[in-house]
Amino acid sequence: MSTDETTAKAAKASLWFAVCSIVQKCIGLIVIPIYTRLLSEPEYGDYVVFQSWTEIAAILITLNLGSYVFFNGMMKYEDDRDGFAASMLGLTGATGLLWLGAFLVAPSFWSKLLGLAAPYVFLLVLRCIISPCYSYWSAKLRYEFQFKPVAALTLVLTIATPAISIPAIWFSADKLAAALIAQVAVMAVVYLVPLVSIVSKSRKFFCLAYWRYALRFNLPLIPHLLSTVVLQQCDRIMIADLCGAAYAAIYNVAYSAGLAMSFIHSAIVQALTPWMYQLIKEKQYGKVQPVAASLLILIGGASFLLTLFAPEVMAVLAPSSYQEGIYAIPPVAACVMLMTAFNLFVTVEYFYEETLWVMFASIAAAVLNVVLNLWLLPMFGFVAAGYTTMFCYFALVSGHYLLMRRAIRRHNPGMVLFNAPRIFCIVMAFMAATVACSAIYPYPWVRYALVVMLAAVVCFKRAWIAGTIKSMLQIKGR
Repeated sequence: MSTDETTAKAAKASLWFAVCSIVQKCIGLIVIPIYTRLLSEPEYGDYVVFQSWTEIAAILITLNLGSYVFFNGMMKYEDDRDGFAASMLGLTGATGLLWLGAFLVAPSFWSKLLGLAAPYVFLLVLRCIISPCYSYWSAKLRYEFQFKPVAALTLVLTIATPAISIPAIWFSADKLAAALIAQVAVMAVVYLVPLVSIVSKSRKFFCLAYWRYALRFNLPLIPHLLSTVVLQQCDRIMIADLCGAAYAAIYNVAYSAGLAMSFIHSAIVQALTPWMYQLIKEKQYGKVQPVAASLLILIGGASFLLTLFAPEVMAVLAPSSYQEGIYAIPPVAACVMLMTAFNLFVTVEYFYEETLWVMFASIAAAVLNVVLNLWLLPMFGFVAAGYTTMFCYFALVSGHYLLMRRAIRRHNPGMVLFNAPRIFCIVMAFMAATVACSAIYPYPWVRYALVVMLAAVVCFKRAWIAGTIKSMLQIKGR
């Protein structure tokens, strides 16, 4: 296949992956107003805690093999990609059964540890066991730019989950149980498609070389991955414990609203990962910096716009009893841009397989977040969690920037991918602007005036914005 054909295929695939991710995020936001009105605040708080524990448990149960190690495996074992995918499925199947056995031996212990009823813990483990087949299947197809199957199945799952869950909640006496059971049941049925696809192409579920490579790559990353997820999820768990489940529900809606613009981040970063791998491999370093800076400006501007409408967004997403959550939205919105910067830096570390040192910055940020929450939540309430998360993400970005530089010095001295002063100036400017929005929430006319000014800037810079979006969708140079 020629370079032009490859570029066109990459652009088309990236566009569809972006559209699919955007639709998924939008439907996720659409169902929040329904869930917050069907479930009481304590019930929705428990639902949130379940989701948070699931994100944390998935790291231990699946070893998160569907992320960077999988991309590296697709490149390293390009002659046997189907075998590598099947082998990863076999590895996580083995670890999943071990964790399921640990739960069945002592269900009361795990129930007390997680603060969830034993049946919910079982659902949590089951969800973690069935999810990897989709992760491996979709990652392989993304790497090969086969967008149609991934887009189709993702849309089916995204639409089917609320379509089944909402009636189940509505007609059930135990609404929380109905929500969780329906969610896991839909996943189990839909994920049969990738499971059959992987098994039909290869049954190399055990390959010592593949297992050894994946474990060597990912085991040192487990503390880092856990720390990253803890940084994202522990706020809600700690708020539920220190402030009450109702406040965890309010914070979760604010957190979801603040991360609304993360669909831009997720859609583009998923496409940028294999693209950056290829550019580093081909030594085309100069093409990374312009895209990185433009991406940060685009996401920062979108997050700033979102925070200006925080009171209106919160009113749509939840009843008036949730309205005090608006003050947690600005720092959470700033985290979207910080997540983007973090992904840019850590991708370079993963490319050079510098997984051992990656964990230290992540662990430090997670521990700092827990300590700050223990200190500040009792003093300032749940809103403080948003600011501790933002501060810790900035620390995480700074740490991984230094680790990225270390990886470059070790493996490719002289390589320049990013203009660090420019990136940090962009990040800090948008952080300050976004957080400052909370001071003007009592003055709607000030917010609306800023919206008009921002609209004028967008109109004036429309050519640059259109060109930036186009370049990101096309991912030139692939």
